[in-house]
Amino acid sequence: MPAALVAAYPWALSPPSLWAEREGVWYVPKLLLLLLLAVLLAPYGLRRPAPRLAAALLAAQLFWLALSSSLSYGSTQDGSFWLLGPLNRMDGPLYQSALLLFALGLLGLLEKEPCLERALPVFLLLSALYQGVLWLWQRSGLDPLAIPLGYLPQLPPGTIGNPGMAAGLALPLVPLALGLWVRQGKGYWLLAALGLATALGGLANRTALIALVAGLSLLAALHRERRLWAAALAPLALAFLSSAAWPTTLAGKKDLTTSRTLETRLEMWRIGLSLLAQDPQTLLVELGPLGLQRAMVEERVPLQQLLRLYQLEYDWPPPERFLSATPLWEADDPPTSRTYLLRYNVEGLPKYHRSEGQKEFLALQRLSNWDKAHNAYLDKALAYGLPYGVLWALFLLYPTLPLLRSRSPVATGMATGLLSLALYYLAWFPTPGTEPWHFVLAALAWRKVHKPG
Repeated sequence: MPAALVAAYPWALSPPSLWAEREGVWYVPKLLLLLLLAVLLAPYGLRRPAPRLAAALLAAQLFWLALSSSLSYGSTQDGSFWLLGPLNRMDGPLYQSALLLFALGLLGLLEKEPCLERALPVFLLLSALYQGVLWLWQRSGLDPLAIPLGYLPQLPPGTIGNPGMAAGLALPLVPLALGLWVRQGKGYWLLAALGLATALGGLANRTALIALVAGLSLLAALHRERRLWAAALAPLALAFLSSAAWPTTLAGKKDLTTSRTLETRLEMWRIGLSLLAQDPQTLLVELGPLGLQRAMVEERVPLQQLLRLYQLEYDWPPPERFLSATPLWEADDPPTSRTYLLRYNVEGLPKYHRSEGQKEFLALQRLSNWDKAHNAYLDKALAYGLPYGVLWALFLLYPTLPLLRSRSPVATGMATGLLSLALYYLAWFPTPGTEPWHFVLAALAWRKVHKPG
């Protein structure tokens, strides 16, 4: 039963220590929404098979997940670290298998119960709007969940983790809401698009804003209706206005004009691609759910290759100023505690001087700080092998081409939403806080392709 799969979602099984951390606090609303989805699906059973190609892609992912995970089992002494993923974030094999089984069951339900095809978009939009209100409250320091859940208001906004990841929930639903508005002419769909765009802008995520521009531009170009062009401009204006002007209590305001974030991403991708190219076993199944983090703590990435990344991420001296690295761990210490003391020559660089005449700059760097390459396709390939990453991308993106040829604004809204998500995923990795919602949207897109309404 898909409802049982959602009700037993891995967050309910997460270690108690997780709830003491801020990520556990952010997961609470998502868990509540998943339980609500379980209640909505409870009356239905898996009575018909899913579309063959979609089912084949999901089944192949399950097979490759089992193969890759079994080969990486035993690579760490911490069983929960292997099962749940880096830092017990619930993106290990337990989460992945539950998500794939849920998607498979949902596809079957959509084949049998047409009412779900109408109900699920409403659920997606309402749940994202609910969180959008929380995001904006949090940015203003007015979050009603702060006191009962016991976390500090100065933490970054977002009920599902990093605000950049939270933006990925609202992003693909803005084109969908506009498509529903064009099809049905109901003003509340337009209001939903405007509300989601405002929340997305308040998260100050440049990648999401760029993806929103691309998605809405494509949607308007496909239909060439004046009202849709006007309606597409309104969410964009609100998103950028919210990014620039929404009140914030955060210590520093994110600069959307700097190129440092992109440079950091490119460096992460370069390191990740170099790992895939090291040997055929790594290309297929080797790294396991720890992905980039495991490679770093096992020192598969030479320290010299990481110096440019450190410079971009922390504004440390350039690699050519590097002098030495002293390991600060014992042989029996956990791999994730491996920390280097780095020394740089900063003579003639006043920017790094903390005292007069300073000639050296010292920095501590823990190798496990990076567990993701911030590119969903690359991260999936690093975690479970290149075939898994390709299959994952195909499930999300295959329906977009036939939907783009459709004259239905709802179908093109789904397609442009998924393509916006594809662009966003070039700079962010999927999380348990957003990926289930994206898979629901993909399942709806498969339904449109398999049996157009």
